[in-house]
Amino acid sequence: MSFVIGEVIDGKYHVNARIGKGGFGVIFKVTDYVDLREKALKTIGGSDPKDEDYLNEVHVLTFLAPVPGVQKLQNHFTYRNKLCLVLDLYMVDMVTLAENKLFSQSLTSKVGHKLTEILRDVHNFGIIHRDIKPENLMIALVGEAAEIRLIDFGMACFFRKPHGFIGKVSADDYVYTDPASAAHGMAIGKKPSKTDDFVMLVYTLMKLRRLNPFQAETGKQRTDLKQQFHENPARILKRKNRFLLGIAKIICENAVDNVVNYESILYSLKNSAKYNMEKPFHVGRRNKMSLRP
Repeated sequence: MSFVIGEVIDGKYHVNARIGKGGFGVIFKVTDYVDLREKALKTIGGSDPKDEDYLNEVHVLTFLAPVPGVQKLQNHFTYRNKLCLVLDLYMVDMVTLAENKLFSQSLTSKVGHKLTEILRDVHNFGIIHRDIKPENLMIALVGEAAEIRLIDFGMACFFRKPHGFIGKVSADDYVYTDPASAAHGMAIGKKPSKTDDFVMLVYTLMKLRRLNPFQAETGKQRTDLKQQFHENPARILKRKNRFLLGIAKIICENAVDNVVNYESILYSLKNSAKYNMEKPFHVGRRNKMSLRP
């Protein structure tokens, strides 16, 4: 049974609204009675709360607490046999921003540059996100500045355990042929890799430019379209979207070699479209995103 508007969870969190639903849970906007601040509360049900897999997102977010660009976990508890995660609440997601205004070349490149920095930090902690898409990129207001936050680590996994062991994740752990956002390697059942996050980063930047080349009726057709893109990204990235071709080639080559060349990716994005590192993100009226002059 889901929570309802007006309900008080665990005697502490007042439910204000239901704001989202993903593959692993439902998300509510709540008010914390202790500090009177609005927060996000994610519920995950249907499993044993004592199961380590069930607590995967808690472990991952706890481990990533020092990373500035990652959503912060403030509390977690079990309520009515549901795991509840209390998280920072942000103003708007990239899907909404992209629907309201086509992202410019320079804005798209800066989003890619910032997301690359966040992913480098996440990977340095031995973790792969595995669900990079505009829906999982949020905007947080820090003073007057708008900053990107990466959310939803429900599919994340440790490729390097906290004690340093590089773990082997079975090839069939996650096979996603259906979502257009899933990396090509994930769609064909390859073992999870850091390169998956960057392949999905390219797909995300394309979507911000309103490019959706992987739309098809079946998962197999989508996978075939991704294979064609990886073989020849120039077929899709042309004219006003050609500025993404350099980064796409680097990442597609990295995926073949199963390596991530962070510095090459950052350099390519920085030089792809009159990128200006000094210009901060800005979200104006009607949720339209730009770079502050």
